Amino acid sequence: MNKLLLIIVAASFIFFLNKNKFSHYQAAGPFLAPKQVVLEIPKKLMAPPSFQIMATHSYELTAMIMSKSRYWLDGPSKLSPVDFVLAWGPLTKKNYLSKINYSQWGRWYYFNYRESEDFMINEEDITSNSANTHIIPDFSKPFLKKQILNFKEGQVVRLIGYLVTVTREGETLWESSTVRTDTGAGACEVFYVTGAY
Repeated sequence: MNKLLLIIVAASFIFFLNKNKFSHYQAAGPFLAPKQVVLEIPKKLMAPPSFQIMATHSYELTAMIMSKSRYWLDGPSKLSPVDFVLAWGPLTKKNYLSKINYSQWGRWYYFNYRESEDFMINEEDITSNSANTHIIPDFSKPFLKKQILNFKEGQVVRLIGYLVTVTREGETLWESSTVRTDTGAGACEVFYVTGAY
């Protein structure tokens, strides 16, 4: 009985946190899907020693940060100090914000939701209108990292830059997804951000 009570309390607490972090949201959604254009010639971008970053697509979007996870100790943290779960489209409608719970763990992201009569969203809708995004701040703009790290959950942001492939000493470390409908390993967007607003 005590274990069941603990589960109920924990679930209620998570729901409260998810609802509370969007309580200040006033902007009118939904926002459009990301804009992506393939580069005819891949572009080499500034990177730390031993890494190579090649842009394959230009990429920009206005989205809401549904979850944020900071990294310090894993290998990619030298490149990407933070992951954002970004959402757009129907997921950013004000009356939907408290109905989906987003979480992150180990560079992955997860969601769960409760079906109801006033919530006409399914798993495919969530998958195609959100993305776990590894953020790489432009290394030629030292101020940008701090700016991006100051963004908060529930905030609407505009980000521009490139989807990229990252290699280290000839081995592929990350290769960005270039579609919004994939799931599982390799489905994350690897986003080299050159502008954040």
